Amino acid sequence: MSHVDTPWTQLAGRTARGLLALKGADYQWVSDLMRASGIDESVRGVEGKISRGTYKASFFLRLLILLGAEYPDHWRPILGAKGSDQFHAKRILLRELVTRGLNVELFAAKLEIVGVSVQ
Repeated sequence: MSHVDTPWTQLAGRTARGLLALKGADYQWVSDLMRASGIDESVRGVEGKISRGTYKASFFLRLLILLGAEYPDHWRPILGAKGSDQFHAKRILLRELVTRGLNVELFAAKLEIVGVSVQ
């Protein structure tokens, strides 16, 4: 599957690179931290995901945690609960939607308006 550069991937890439710069981290350090936390992520894998901006929300949440970055206080109970990074990402998305008076269907409809198709 080839990569398609979009405004979303550009934003994701810049956000992660900015976080690494802010924390004085490099791809090797992130890879080492991920491996130490039980996630098998090579330096090349980390670099590729971040440079392309094609990582999952669960990857970004793990990055926030491992680098000791700030995130909203209301995420703490979710991130502190048992479960995978993917589970935490899903719970955070659902909580943020509810906070904004949305549900998954309304969110998907709003994304369709801006040309993002979701199932």
